Amino acid sequence: MSISVAPDGTEYSFPTQEEDKKEFEILKTISEKERKKGRKIVVVQGLGFVGSVMAAVVADAEDKNGEPMYLMILFHDGRIGKFLSSIVANRQ
Repeated sequence: MSISVAPDGTEYSFPTQEEDKKEFEILKTISEKERKKGRKIVVVQGLGFVGSVMAAVVADAEDKNGEPMYLMILFHDGRIGKFLSSIVANRQ
């Protein structure tokens, strides 16, 4: 099992194929519910300079009633160096 170590020493294990499949099913369910609310689904791949800015802009978008306009899904590319950035972003 591979791990990613945060600067504070916290260790995070990479998800297994089974965990990935389970997470995908959860995302499908959430996406279907959000579409029924009229929200669009936005997937941001990569959390580098451009991806981080795009994620912030999309996450901040609201309709005239102050409701979120989009369901945003952050997607990392799976390389060891990139895994931790997606965990940290999901904590925010």
